[in-house]
Amino acid sequence: MLTNNEITHLETYSYKKISKSNSAKIEQKILKSSIYNKEASVYLDLFSGFKALELEAVSNHINRWEIKYMKSLENPEQKIYSINRMLKYAAAAILILSFIPLGYLLMNKEMNSEKIFEANFSPVLTQNYYTSRSKAVDNKINLSKGISAYILEDYSEAIKYLNIYIDNNNYGDFDNNSNNIELYLGISYLAENHLKEAKNIFEKISNKGTEIRQQHTEWYLTLSHVKENNIQKAKEQLKSIRSQKLHLYFDKAIQLEKQIEVLKINKN
Repeated sequence: MLTNNEITHLETYSYKKISKSNSAKIEQKILKSSIYNKEASVYLDLFSGFKALELEAVSNHINRWEIKYMKSLENPEQKIYSINRMLKYAAAAILILSFIPLGYLLMNKEMNSEKIFEANFSPVLTQNYYTSRSKAVDNKINLSKGISAYILEDYSEAIKYLNIYIDNNNYGDFDNNSNNIELYLGISYLAENHLKEAKNIFEKISNKGTEIRQQHTEWYLTLSHVKENNIQKAKEQLKSIRSQKLHLYFDKAIQLEKQIEVLKINKN
């Protein structure tokens, strides 16, 4: 992982507050080191999002995009495409929407709750993960490190830095910005099999923030129940999701229900 100094240099490079010679050094390092290139690219994308999200108009734009995306799910004939991970940058704000092929699993007679969880789990990065109200520079670096680790699927590091950021930022109980970051923290806990911590976070933020965020939270809470093999709780959550035709995870919930039924049949 990059050092604080390297991250700071990348930030000044992104904001064009660096000398030409130092800028050239960073560009050379990006070209010569594939490892540095990979991590630096994530941070540069984050800083681009930071700059854009400081503008109120961008937030409004993303909200309109999310509404449009939700409406696109009204079509019951919509197919789920096999994509390992799709990165979408809307006005320099990052959205990760991941879809994993699920149908073939129904024919697998060796499925168990862990395999079903793995087939359905993928991280999501929604909007507004950064706020210009974060005063401390060091704490902004903690956020950058946490989000970067999350994107790179280094969940133990994500847990470390996101916890530091949240602890140092003194969020209020109803601060919308905290809900997104806590969502990523909960997903990271889930990926690391810390189910108690993950569920505590999902339940805490389940009724907070935007409708989109609440739907993400509901889905990951469902996966938490699947992972711990609490099929009854998972089915209750899936029923709630299926009752909302425009839910982001409506189609995936239907397929997950089918997988759970196959799991029950194979146990009998």
